[in-house]
Amino acid sequence: MRALSFLLVLVPSLAVAGIERRTIERAGSGAFPDDADELVYRLDFTWQGQPTETSEISVRKSAIALNDQFRGDLRGMREGEVRRFSGHEIDGLTCDHFGCGPAKRFTARIELTKVIAHHDRLPDGMHIAAHPLRVVDATDSAELGGDDVASIREVRVVGTNVEIDVTYQPETRPGETRTMSIDELRARLADARAVLALRRGELRSARELLDHALALAPSLDEARAHRANVLLRTDGADAANEALTDLAARRPVWLLYRVSTDKLLAGLAGLPAVKALTTAGGNVEPSAFEERDLVVLAEPSGRYLGVYWTATYTDWVVRVIDRQSARVVESVSVMCSRGRIHRESLETCRAKSPGARVLAELGFAPTNTATMLGRYDAQVERIDDIEIIRTIGRELTVKRVVASPPATIPATNVALATTAAPATTSTSAATEPRRPHAWPLAGLAAVLLIIVAARVSISGHKHPR
Repeated sequence: MRALSFLLVLVPSLAVAGIERRTIERAGSGAFPDDADELVYRLDFTWQGQPTETSEISVRKSAIALNDQFRGDLRGMREGEVRRFSGHEIDGLTCDHFGCGPAKRFTARIELTKVIAHHDRLPDGMHIAAHPLRVVDATDSAELGGDDVASIREVRVVGTNVEIDVTYQPETRPGETRTMSIDELRARLADARAVLALRRGELRSARELLDHALALAPSLDEARAHRANVLLRTDGADAANEALTDLAARRPVWLLYRVSTDKLLAGLAGLPAVKALTTAGGNVEPSAFEERDLVVLAEPSGRYLGVYWTATYTDWVVRVIDRQSARVVESVSVMCSRGRIHRESLETCRAKSPGARVLAELGFAPTNTATMLGRYDAQVERIDDIEIIRTIGRELTVKRVVASPPATIPATNVALATTAAPATTSTSAATEPRRPHAWPLAGLAAVLLIIVAARVSISGHKHPR
């Protein structure tokens, strides 16, 4: 019983929870913990009237498992708070293809004993939250972009910047520190408020918010695209197109993807700056999304390459590589609907995703590469002087390589060697008789020793009569 209860506490996915009642036995105090903070709590779990081992658990607030039946409660508790739970749940270990056993009664008590802060206080009441990674204040929330994070480990204020240490799933993929300015966080919140105003039809308010956002962070392209949408509705297509020209030149993949997948920006699709991004000849087929073979995509301008990669357990993307800098500059999601996954292969499903269609419209298609390594868990492909390394569970690596030196000595080196050597050296080398190499004689001596040793061994071995 003790072993069973241990599994139920530490692996909540093995049981189908049914919390029917929760009560606050004691209120907590202080502020609610940030997602980077560490929660230390005591869990007393009783299964079918029998108390189990009491567990003391320490976990970052953002790392509480999504399938933890107490996740919502833990995220809403303050230090010192105690909550009690009761209900029925089905033991997942009793389930098979015929069904599961009957639900059994359980009770639980959680006490949040300690909160260890791992965040610096941000101005304007802002906080950094996870799932997805975003900045929030008292009223609004704005996503910070990038891959889905598994947890936030630390939030630091360094001068006018904020550093956010994050982790990913799978755990073999290293975490990283994301850095952005405090003004960018403010700008993203202003952009989020502008989107809400746009949806309400409040164009003047939306434009003021977007102008403020771009004054804070001129490089915030989300705000620039939303501002073009406002201009389209207030000043006409020419003004909107002019506002998009620079963005279309700098980030064509990002812009076409956003216009194609964001209903709020769909009206921009007819502008000349956006229509000029599409080209014929694109071909992003299921083979581009194979796990075993690394297929490199290229587009007609020669500016970008594309490689499929499993970014996290919850997202599949195509990393877009800038050939000039040999860096990943964009990520295009190729997630598809779960209903379709059950009807066709994953590769076909990804090839029908909105992201894959956008890549095809941009002219991406498979290109010829040199295979340097072709294992299932690690593939290396080279195109020109760019090497792409894809390893399961790790970040995609792109690097510029120097071409391998030729097998023969270059002519310049031969010329230098000829002029440096005196003429007499060349003559004596040509006329001097060649000395016999020593290694054939040594080899012959070794063979003779082996034969002698063998004969001695045979003569010394007496067969029984």
